[in-house]
Amino acid sequence: MVLRQHSDTSRSSLKKQKPRDNSRTPMQWNTEKNAGFTDGEPWIAVNDNYKTINAEAAVKDPKSVFFYYKKLVQLRHEVPVITDGVYKLLDADNEKVYTYLRLRKNEDETLLVICNFTKETIDYPVGDFVEATQGTLLISNYDDAPQQYADAIELKPYGAYVYEIK
Repeated sequence: MVLRQHSDTSRSSLKKQKPRDNSRTPMQWNTEKNAGFTDGEPWIAVNDNYKTINAEAAVKDPKSVFFYYKKLVQLRHEVPVITDGVYKLLDADNEKVYTYLRLRKNEDETLLVICNFTKETIDYPVGDFVEATQGTLLISNYDDAPQQYADAIELKPYGAYVYEIK
């Protein structure tokens, strides 16, 4: 005999579930009608921002999310600790800043990742969590991010910073 946990799969329960339609708008390819997604009529509306936010514009803008992700993929291939490293969470109780290390055992290779999840600038005490006195910036979503840090770093709103530390 097989026992199963009770789950309500009735039509009424399915109707209660929230649809994800608004999280799945058509891909915004360009500035043409329907964002270049279709010549027909899409079953869900294209976002109003498609004239400025679209794939065609992104591949022309070296500061776009497209190029940021290209750089992340490049780093993944060039920096072994990203794929082979061990994850170590730091400052676990901080709800505003997500900080962790990627470490490779038996090798002197460590990355420090710091992400500010707020719209505020935060003076972050890196030295409270990392003994290393210096780190060199590998990537950030801010062009003017500090190239190195000491005991503290100013985190810009929604800033992401990856440092190689020694």
